[in-house]
Amino acid sequence: AKAGVGSAYLYERLAGITMEMHPRGFSAQAVSTILNAYAKADRNDAPLFLFLSSVARQIPSDQFNAQAVANIASGFARMGIDDAPLFAHLEKAALSLKSSFTPQGLTMTMNAFAKANHMTPALAATLAPVILEFPSQRLSAQDVCHAVHAFAKAQVRDDAVLKHLMYALQTVITDSVTKEEAAQERKRDAKKAKRAFFVKNRNTKGPMVGKDGEDAEEEDFFKDVPKDVAAPARGFPLTPQATATVMLSLASLYAHPDEISGTLLKSLLAAIDAIPVKEYQPQDIANLAWSAAVLELRAPRITDKIWEGMKSLTPMSAVDLSQLHQFVLSIKLDRGDSEVGYTFLDHVSTPSIPKGVDIPRIVRDLEEKLAASEKAGGKGKKIFTRSVFQQQVVETLRGMGHTDLIEEFVDPISGYSLDIWLPSRKTAIEVDGPMHFLQGKGDYAQTPSGSTAMKWRHLRQLGYSFRSVTHWAWDAIPGESRDSLAAPGSDSQESSRDGSQLSLYSERKLFMDRLLSEEEVDFWESWEDARVGARGFEQYEDGDSDDDEDLDDDDEEGLDDVQFEGGRFPWE
Repeated sequence: AKAGVGSAYLYERLAGITMEMHPRGFSAQAVSTILNAYAKADRNDAPLFLFLSSVARQIPSDQFNAQAVANIASGFARMGIDDAPLFAHLEKAALSLKSSFTPQGLTMTMNAFAKANHMTPALAATLAPVILEFPSQRLSAQDVCHAVHAFAKAQVRDDAVLKHLMYALQTVITDSVTKEEAAQERKRDAKKAKRAFFVKNRNTKGPMVGKDGEDAEEEDFFKDVPKDVAAPARGFPLTPQATATVMLSLASLYAHPDEISGTLLKSLLAAIDAIPVKEYQPQDIANLAWSAAVLELRAPRITDKIWEGMKSLTPMSAVDLSQLHQFVLSIKLDRGDSEVGYTFLDHVSTPSIPKGVDIPRIVRDLEEKLAASEKAGGKGKKIFTRSVFQQQVVETLRGMGHTDLIEEFVDPISGYSLDIWLPSRKTAIEVDGPMHFLQGKGDYAQTPSGSTAMKWRHLRQLGYSFRSVTHWAWDAIPGESRDSLAAPGSDSQESSRDGSQLSLYSERKLFMDRLLSEEEVDFWESWEDARVGARGFEQYEDGDSDDDEDLDDDDEEGLDDVQFEGGRFPWE
C-alpha cells in the first residue's frame, strides 16, 4: 500500500488469507495495519472489513493504543462504512487513551469519527481538555482543520478550544504569508541582481544572439548566474478544502471569527485570497458561500472569490447549488431589495462588485443549473416524514381551531419549507428538535446552529410572523402521558381519556396560545441582539479596523428544510 502497487488479485488473496485466521490471533495494531493498507489502496473489501470489525470489537478497549484507534477509525471512515458498534467500542478505547495521543493522532481520530457521523457531544467534551494541553506550535493547519470539523459535526461549541485552535491556525497563516512575501521580495531582488550581473558582464562574455532577441539573450546568459541567487516562493500551508472546511465549521457552530479573535477574520481572508480560484473545487466554493451567508460576511475578498468560482467552476451538484442559492438569497435580503428570489434585477451587486457587471447572468445560470440538476435526478415533489414532536404540535393547533393550517408549506420566494403555516394568522411555526441547536452543557447549549439561525433570519427578512416551538420548552409542559399524540376526542384517543391526558392537552393548548400571542420569538431576538452588540457587527470590509495591518501583499451544510416544489428547488 505504501508503494502504491499491488493487483486486485493480490488484495483479494490477502483478504482471503486474513479471514481464514482465528480472530484471537489479531492484536489491535494488526487490525489497524490491515485496515490502513486497504484504505490507502482504496480497496473496499466488504467481507474483510466486516471480519475485521468483528475482530476489533472482541479486543478489550484497554489493549488498544492511540495509533490503532486512529487507523481503524480512519480506515472505516475513508471507505464510507458506517459501523456503529465498532465506533462505540473505539470511543471507549479513545476515552481511556486520551492522554496518549499525539496532536496528529488525536485530530485524525476525531476527524474519522466526524466523517463517520459518530462524533458525539460527550466525546467532544471529553477530548476538549486534551486539545488545550497541546502547545499551539505543535498543531499543524491540518490538525486544526480536523479538530474544528469534528466539533462542528458534534454540534459542540467550546470557545476556549476554538480560540486555541484558531490561534494555532493564525500563527501558521501569518508565518506563511510573511515567508511568502519575503520569498517574493527575494525573487524581485534576485531579478534585479541578475540583470545588473548581465549588464556588467555582457561585454566580457562577447556578443550573444538569442532567437527572441535581448530577452532570450539575457535568459541564455542567466545560465551562468549562481543558482542560489533566488529561492522559490514557499507554498501556502492551507489547501482550498481545508480553508473552506474551517469556514464551514465556524459557520455550523454559528461562531463568527471576530467572536473568537479580533484578527481571525483577516487571517482567514488572507488564506482565502492567497489561493487562486482555479485550485478550488466546486464544493469548496459552495462551502465558502454558505459560510458567508450564515455569518453575514461581505468582505470583498470572499465575495469576489465566490462570484468568480460561481462563474468558472463546473459541474456543481444539487447540494453545491443549494448552498450558492442561500448565499445569493442572503445578499438580496440583506440589501432589502423589493424583489427577492429568482427574478433578479439588473442593479443586483455585492458591496464589492459594482453595478453593470454580469451578476444577473450568473444568477440566471444558477437558476438553470438548479432546474437541470433536478431534471437529471428525476425527482418530483418531496414526501415529508412528520416527527412525533411535530404531530403533537399539529394536533394541538387543530384542537385550538386552526383547521386551515398547512404542513410543510414551501415559501415561493426562498424555497424554504415551513413546518407549519397558519394562513389565518399569517404566522409560520417551526418545530425545532435537538438537531437544530448546539449540543452539550456549555454556554452555547440551546443556541441555534448556523443553519437554523440563518433560516430564522431569512424568514423574518421575508416578512413572516415567525414562532419557534423548541423541544425543551415543549418537554417542560407539565402533565403526564408524554407520548400522547392526538387531541382528546379523536379516534385514537377514544379508549384512553383520563384526567392526566386531558390536563396535558390543556397545558399544550395554553402553551401554544401564549406563544402565538407573543409579538416575536423572545429568546431568539434577545440572544441575537446581545450577540450583535457584543461584536459590533460591521460589514467587515478590508481596512475597517485600524488595530492590525492587513495580511495582503473537502460534509456539507445549507440544506435545512429547503424543499423542491414545481421543478424549481432541488433540495429539502
